Amino acid sequence: FPVTIIINLSPLSGCSYDTTKLQSNLPSNITWNNGDSGQTISALVQGVYTARVTDVYNCKSLPSNPLTVTVYPSPVIASVSAPTVCEGLTTPFNASVQLGNTNNAVISTVAWDFGDLNSGNALSNPHTYANAGIYPIQLIVVSNHGCSDTLLSSAQDRKSVV
Repeated sequence: FPVTIIINLSPLSGCSYDTTKLQSNLPSNITWNNGDSGQTISALVQGVYTARVTDVYNCKSLPSNPLTVTVYPSPVIASVSAPTVCEGLTTPFNASVQLGNTNNAVISTVAWDFGDLNSGNALSNPHTYANAGIYPIQLIVVSNHGCSDTLLSSAQDRKSVV
């Protein structure tokens, strides 16, 4: 049997929305320990991957070198609440974020853009609009592994009744 060697065609660690490509040095009759077959596979699940080649007599080679794929959880902005926005009054903007607890993942960055040249950096962030209007809002949340989620919305600031 020729020695089966596998290599990574992309980084071995990434966010849950990334794809790690693994490839065998042999072109055919390759079976991977996750059940996939073929020279190149997409490793979507965290774990150790090996490959084997099967000859014409249905004999299998020893497993290849192992490659460990690490998948970091991505934050998911589950909800954002902004009650009625009134000109000149402080409004609480609140976000709820879900993040799996694997690989010591934590939220490291929160970035609000309130659409009026002002920003915030907490999941619960008060903001005051100076003028009535419709403002585009953007929230970006990033984990310590660099995985992120973005939410785009808008807020309508109504003129306060005096």
